[in-house]
Amino acid sequence: MLFELVTGRAPFEGESAEAVLAKHAAEPPPRPSAIAPDLPIGYDAIVLRALAKSPADRFQTARELRTALKRLLR
Repeated sequence: MLFELVTGRAPFEGESAEAVLAKHAAEPPPRPSAIAPDLPIGYDAIVLRALAKSPADRFQTARELRTALKRLLR
């Protein structure tokens, strides 16, 4: 959802729900700034971390994500 909020579209698209799920599992998401070039560069790192394939690589709490977003907005 965060990806859509900052880019206006989903990170993966496909002909069917199964095709989209396969892309989620197998492909890295695109950098948000590749779709919305006017985004500040810091958004890429935050959004891509939130979409990391490995749960250990993602934000561990909503508070951690909020803190990262607050730092970016300063």
